[in-house]
Amino acid sequence: MSEGDQSPTTDGEQSTQVDANRDPIGHETQSILTAGAPARGAEIALVLLHGRGATAQGVINLFEPLYRHGLTVLAPEAYRGRWFPRSPTAPLEANEPWLTASVERVETCLERVQQIGVPPERTVVVGFSQGACVAATWAVRHPRRYGAIGVLSGVVPGAVEGRADAEHEKTRSREAVGSLENTPVYVGCGDADPNLSLEHVEATADTLGEAGGAVDLEIIPGVGHAVSEEAFAWLESVIDRLKETET
Repeated sequence: MSEGDQSPTTDGEQSTQVDANRDPIGHETQSILTAGAPARGAEIALVLLHGRGATAQGVINLFEPLYRHGLTVLAPEAYRGRWFPRSPTAPLEANEPWLTASVERVETCLERVQQIGVPPERTVVVGFSQGACVAATWAVRHPRRYGAIGVLSGVVPGAVEGRADAEHEKTRSREAVGSLENTPVYVGCGDADPNLSLEHVEATADTLGEAGGAVDLEIIPGVGHAVSEEAFAWLESVIDRLKETET
């Protein structure tokens, strides 16, 4: 299954430079859509982060197979449909302050679900493509026990070839206060994904593991840039386990 044009970024350098200068952030002006169980009946929360060029409503529709009784869903909208302007393999500073602003939107969603009585330990955060890059970065920068984290066809931004930026984010994970405390983490992509290098995906799994996550890394043969059936199966299993656990 796919969500339309979901590549982390394929913009030409000239067009992204124009947009980057026009509006440095803007995410906080966008809506957070909701679906699933109403606040008074929420037992588990699912935060969904869409890919580049997609929408919050699109990702809500895409992940409808995950919906369960008592599961409330939040999906923030990225400003102009993208979380950050350049490739996740660009130097980290090239995607700031957009990346940090994106991470703050995830924190806003966590605050909202806590306000209706759903703790982080019963909250699942899932991102696809650029949304997966944001989910991975958020997990590294805000480590603690969560319900689960899904990084689908995405990576922790930062150049891998030179290793410097990837090592920088690893250092950040080690210096962050707290740990993911064995939070189940799924890092998955297809081996036919034209937008990601397997080296970068593996480095992302290593980084999340060093942050304390219990990481399942899955490279699916013959799958391109899409949400795989394997990813859905993993997410369904962790959500069902959370439902079996008393609040």
